[in-house]
Amino acid sequence: MKVQEKILDKVIDWIITTSAGQLIITKPLGESAMADLVIEKRGKYYNEAKTYLQIRECEKNLSEKVYRAEVSEGEFEPNENILLLFLYFDIVSQDITNIWLIPANVFPKIAKTVFSNDKKVLLFETSIDIEKRNQFSKFLVNKDDLSRVLKGTLSSNT
Repeated sequence: MKVQEKILDKVIDWIITTSAGQLIITKPLGESAMADLVIEKRGKYYNEAKTYLQIRECEKNLSEKVYRAEVSEGEFEPNENILLLFLYFDIVSQDITNIWLIPANVFPKIAKTVFSNDKKVLLFETSIDIEKRNQFSKFLVNKDDLSRVLKGTLSSNT
């Protein structure tokens, strides 16, 4: 199994495990090619609000002591219903250790624009020491709280 598939499975398992059956997680079927997962509340009484997750794996740069991910500007739509989920997947423990959940319409405003391989990208970069605050710190989510935060996002979309 590829690492990206393991990450996707871990995120799905974690949301299902911590949501007490209140969230439905699916892979998009033509709804949004820009998303890895579609999240919605379970039950007919909700107005079918959906949140779309794009999952971005961060690399851990030990020499600079940062987590880093590059996002090409054309790889996402700055939409309030799309969330960029940046995470670090520890290949040894096969677990997700840190998660940042950033609305796609906010990310371009707070990320640095840099050039990588002659291509303009938005840079997610934050300290490995999560006690060091920066523009991404307020988006750090404990994985135990991920489904609660997603439910809150869905409630605000209704």
